[in-house]
Amino acid sequence: MNSIHARLSKNSSRRDMIERNAASIPVIDGSTFRTSNFLVKVGFGTPIKELSLVLDTGSDLTWTQCQPCETCYKQTEPLFDRTKSSTYATIPKTDSVCKYVTRPGTVPPSAASLCYYGIKYGDGSLSTGFFSKETLTLSTDKITGFLFGCGTNQKGDFDLEAGIMGFSQEKASIVTQTAKKYSKIFSYCLPSSAGSTGHLSFGSQSLPSKIIYTKLVNKKSHYGLDLIGIGLGGTKLNISESVFTTPGTIIDSGTVFTYLPPLAYPTFRDAFRAAMTAYPLAPPRPGDDLDTCYDLSKATTVKVPEISLFFKDGKVVGFPGKSSLVTYTKTQVCLGFAPYEKGDDETIIGNQMHRTMEVVYDVAKQRIGFFPKGCT
Repeated sequence: MNSIHARLSKNSSRRDMIERNAASIPVIDGSTFRTSNFLVKVGFGTPIKELSLVLDTGSDLTWTQCQPCETCYKQTEPLFDRTKSSTYATIPKTDSVCKYVTRPGTVPPSAASLCYYGIKYGDGSLSTGFFSKETLTLSTDKITGFLFGCGTNQKGDFDLEAGIMGFSQEKASIVTQTAKKYSKIFSYCLPSSAGSTGHLSFGSQSLPSKIIYTKLVNKKSHYGLDLIGIGLGGTKLNISESVFTTPGTIIDSGTVFTYLPPLAYPTFRDAFRAAMTAYPLAPPRPGDDLDTCYDLSKATTVKVPEISLFFKDGKVVGFPGKSSLVTYTKTQVCLGFAPYEKGDDETIIGNQMHRTMEVVYDVAKQRIGFFPKGCT
């Protein structure tokens, strides 16, 4: 809409401002790609090849599987062929930007003089390949010389997506690379189901008013929050604030469920169950982290309590209760919360809880904002 208005505008300075400083692309539920994450479709190369990548605020690097590939997992879309793009360029290992990525211990002879990256995730999955430059297309915006990983070796627990788009605060992330263009501001609204579409927006022009902002806390490459409590329907549960503040909290679009400290989870789970006594409990899925499931097959309407997060600066954000539920079948709908295993106490606010909320990352002002009903 902004692009159309800009092109129709007779004011050239207004046109330049809108087209230069804002972009928006759809976000889809990843179920058709057999993933519980959310995907954005972007364009790589010249001519443009559209690829669907996981939207991940916990990743430092954007990468996609590249042809010719040595070890690649099966993906839905054709692999990106760097040899057929006129704007693709490798990076020498002596280039200063090569410091943005980690060079793995083993590098193939063909990459001895080139910048070669290796990235490993918490579940053991990894991607290695050429750290390169390419033209990235976001809607109608072209980002020339975009730094990304052209992955030629991938191993681990990947689904059918073409790779990952990294939105961390590190130098190789898309947020930092487009800082001059979009002022280190982006937001997203994750859709509630496969039948709905959300959005990913860059820049501040399309942000809603009345956003509830809370302070961003530095947690290395992750986005940290000053969480001090959790509750239902605006009522804070009786859990010591230190349970949350000592290990800290992060919000991560690349983590599916929400994980609470072991000392907090039982209190929250029991309160949630008490509010849901109208619906019969169902057995959890074997091997799953989720232990609170319901059979909603006979319910004509379902009322789920709002989940409230309490922050140190006094802000309270209410998340729709239904967004906290993960639907497997009509007879098995589970609360998308789980306790950390012993020894891991950090709270992670996962992507299922983000659904239908406009989540704003104003990195320049070091704050994160929330706005309800940003999408369906």
